[in-house]
Amino acid sequence: MINVKNLLSGDGLHFILEKTVVNFTDFAPLGIVLVAMLGIGIAESSGLIGVAIRLLVLSAPKSLLTFVLVFAGIMSNMASDIGYMLLIPMAGVIFIGWTILLMAWIYFDIPLGPDSPLYYHGAAHL
Repeated sequence: MINVKNLLSGDGLHFILEKTVVNFTDFAPLGIVLVAMLGIGIAESSGLIGVAIRLLVLSAPKSLLTFVLVFAGIMSNMASDIGYMLLIPMAGVIFIGWTILLMAWIYFDIPLGPDSPLYYHGAAHL
């Protein structure tokens, strides 16, 4: 049978203060959550999360760049607000850089890859 206690009475407040430590220690997942929150807080305040996201995006292969940017955006949004301040401008710079590089390849008629024709003559045929 479950007994109902009035927690706003004098005996109820005494019960809350007396059983607080027991409630925290008996609830096993709380310790893991508190340690994880402490670790994420220290990592965020030291700048580790921002550096890790930046290294993740900059070291990604170009074929997976879009997926890595989406993944880093989701992870940075869960960790802190650094994702919107860091990731969106960095993604724009990376995609502009790849677009400029592709335009230079086309302009100088450099082969585009191992499966492509020997040269791409896009502008020469016009």
